[in-house]
Amino acid sequence: MIPISEQAFAEQLYALGFTHTETASLVQASMGLIARHWQARTLCLYHLSGRCVYASEHAQDLSEQLPELLADKPKELSSYKVGELHCVPLNLGYILISDSTPEPELSRHWCEIFVHKLATNTTEKRSDVQSRTQTVISNAQIMQLVMDNIPTRVFWKNTQLEYVGANQAFLQDVGIESLDQLQGLTLSQMPWAEDNRVQLTQQDLQLLAGDVQSIDYEESLTIGKKVLWVQGHKIAIRDNEGKTTGILGTYHDITTRKNDEEKLRLLATAFESHEGIVIANYDGIILEMNAAFCEITGYQPEEIVGKTFRVLHSGRQNQQFYLAMWASIHERGRWEGEIWNKRKNGEIYPEWVTITAVKNDEGATTHYVAAFIDLTEIKTQQAEIRRAALQDQLISQLFHLTLQSSSTKHYLQRTLEILLESLPWLMPIASVHIAPNDKSPSWQLMAELNFSGTSDLSNHADLLSRLRALESKPQAQHLNSCQHCSGVQPHSHYLLPLLLDSQLVGALTVCLRAFDVQNKQDDEQLKRICNVLALGVSRRQTEQALILAKEDAEHANLAKSQFLSSMSHELRTPLNAILGFSQLLELEELDDEQQESVSEITQAGLHLLELINEVLDLAKIEAGRIDLKIESFSVDMVLRDCLSLSQPLAAKRQVQIECDLAQAENFLVKADRTRLKQILLNLISNAIKYGKEAGTIRILFSNPEYGRVRIAVQDDGEGISAEYQKELFQPFHRLGAEASHIEGTGIGLVISRKLAENMNSELNFTSQLGQGSTFWIDLPQAFDTTSIGTDLDEDDDFLYEQTSVSPKLSTILYIEDNKTNQKLIEQALHHRTNVKLLCAGTALHGLELASGEQPELILLDMGLPDMNGFELLELLKCSSETANIPVIALTADAMPEVIEKAIAAGFSEYMTKPIDVQVFLRCIDQWLA
Repeated sequence: MIPISEQAFAEQLYALGFTHTETASLVQASMGLIARHWQARTLCLYHLSGRCVYASEHAQDLSEQLPELLADKPKELSSYKVGELHCVPLNLGYILISDSTPEPELSRHWCEIFVHKLATNTTEKRSDVQSRTQTVISNAQIMQLVMDNIPTRVFWKNTQLEYVGANQAFLQDVGIESLDQLQGLTLSQMPWAEDNRVQLTQQDLQLLAGDVQSIDYEESLTIGKKVLWVQGHKIAIRDNEGKTTGILGTYHDITTRKNDEEKLRLLATAFESHEGIVIANYDGIILEMNAAFCEITGYQPEEIVGKTFRVLHSGRQNQQFYLAMWASIHERGRWEGEIWNKRKNGEIYPEWVTITAVKNDEGATTHYVAAFIDLTEIKTQQAEIRRAALQDQLISQLFHLTLQSSSTKHYLQRTLEILLESLPWLMPIASVHIAPNDKSPSWQLMAELNFSGTSDLSNHADLLSRLRALESKPQAQHLNSCQHCSGVQPHSHYLLPLLLDSQLVGALTVCLRAFDVQNKQDDEQLKRICNVLALGVSRRQTEQALILAKEDAEHANLAKSQFLSSMSHELRTPLNAILGFSQLLELEELDDEQQESVSEITQAGLHLLELINEVLDLAKIEAGRIDLKIESFSVDMVLRDCLSLSQPLAAKRQVQIECDLAQAENFLVKADRTRLKQILLNLISNAIKYGKEAGTIRILFSNPEYGRVRIAVQDDGEGISAEYQKELFQPFHRLGAEASHIEGTGIGLVISRKLAENMNSELNFTSQLGQGSTFWIDLPQAFDTTSIGTDLDEDDDFLYEQTSVSPKLSTILYIEDNKTNQKLIEQALHHRTNVKLLCAGTALHGLELASGEQPELILLDMGLPDMNGFELLELLKCSSETANIPVIALTADAMPEVIEKAIAAGFSEYMTKPIDVQVFLRCIDQWLA
């Protein structure tokens, strides 16, 4: 809805009164116009007696609320508000009620004419027909007089779109002298341009068709060479039965307003350009400025208004310069040129300034307009181009020197000479210091140049402490002006670190004249030079650095292995007791609550054991000690085992797994079968755990490219957000799942990806939040079917059946210093009536019992207090009495290299804690059979 003024609003209401002679039609049209401009959903016209004269479509009956609404009625005829409703008294006992603010306000004169029409038609009698006729004529005359004397153009047409009536303002626009000449004409005969006639006709047709109730428009009307901007409104005229009988239109001439708006727009555009603009009076006092000027100078408007241009003076131009500038302005009315000004923060910068005198009609200067263009960027770019060319030339020269074969001292001396010759803004004093290392724990001065005076930095009070500070915080720093450099003007030493891959190689010291402003670009150039210097120094120390690096890597790898071995042992020892005793308790007759508690202990212990095993597995892969058996086989061979092992977890969460094993038979791959099974089990279990409960996961097969087979596991879970996706393959990152009830370690995917890479495969995923995830592995495709393996797996689960053993009593010696572990094995063997268990807490006691009792089997812990398991095994093998007794290592150390070493040393088996009681008993039965 185009905004409308109070005057235009009243004129449109008057026009309705002139075109609608029937009361009902007048009320309907007038109230509709008011509702549209007030944007009211509820609009009601009541007589104070409670009679409803008009109610809008969505209005409710307010007759019962009328006494309440009239209670606050003011004595004057002014609008007031009751609750959410606005009340507008119209005089003669009528009131208008609206649910929106009555803006624009109604003309009081229109109100009087409107309600007089209502009151007259309501109270008149047949005997008063002549009086009514005289009143109507009087009202019509009044409205015609009003219309003919208002600037608003008013016209109305019949349903054939022929003009029926109009006021004098409209007749003047179309160049017609009398209403008789207008009647019967159509738009095609009006003096408007063709495109105006087409658009206005389309509006009329829309109103007649009932597509719209009213039309507001704003456009330019072309009359010959004259362009008239108008703002108009049209409505359909309807009779008492709602039938359209014509069109009523009004419009205002807004040409002056449009021209003013255009001028203001152009002035605003010019004033808010990228150039700084200032307006000052004749005395040079600043009155107005644009945003660009504030941005250039740093001043806010309130800080600059009322001051003169002197606030910008930098001091680089003398008084004679400014006198000549103002003389040119007074003589020629204009001055332009380059000038150095000062910002609010004190920064001095170059500008191109144009000052123009503004004169009045008598030719006297009244104001000045100054335009400022900041040349800082242009000057900087010009200087940067020159500096970059020189810098590239210098860097190229230093690189050439760096790649030559020479001693460190000769290289540094020649480099300093080139540096000081090429950078005139440096004083001819420089030195290079080599950072300390393990063999040389102190800083060493390798090169020093001084072309003027005597410089001895070793005597500088701050030098040593500043060099040491570089080791913890390698960043450039100043050494304040010194006095020990004789014959040299005041200066300061600038210390810069030589860094190569964030490693401190040494330090460069140069001299800057005191009180000089340090340039950022020059500072960047020095840092680039330092990078080249660091490369040169490092290149000449490469051999020693590689030796040290190799030794450090070996020490770090050894320390890592020792740490993992120690961690594994320390965690597995108590975990052995937790899992062992919980498994023994599960064999007892327990009630449901006790059985559930024991099960929780076992599950928690197994989860911790899984974490320990995966950490060791990851360490083994990263160390490159993983053995792979690459063979060709069909995908379905591995998937059958994976689906079987995953079924219990899927059943627990009611998840359905869709997998076409018949299709899988057609996809042959080259991989390590056991490791592929490990990867797929991880992907399938993750899909079950993180997918929807009672949902579906799908296992799909494809050839993404020639020679590759893709196995994809698709779930219907929540998906992974973009924020978490980049962290998915980081160890121990569970992406928020650690706060949920879902078990996991955060290592499985990391291990799976590394295993895939070792098998010349790729593991990756796609995911979208709210739409699930798809994890896939691309494997090398096998084409030779002659080497396809059978579906065998040493790790397949099977039901344990106890091996028959000799009825004679067998003795087992358990050498273990931990009493808890001794008790665990004792209880585990409690149900073996043919076994006698002997326990020894030290290696020496164990040797004594082994020689004296001659046990059939020895269980040996590897970490005894008086000697380790390898030493004790060697003593047992050296004695003829114990050499043939099988020894099983039962220890918490699960490092692969330790296991390999134990088997090679002669242990019959190597069992890691925590033990699986069933597996342990099966092993015992086999050795005693």
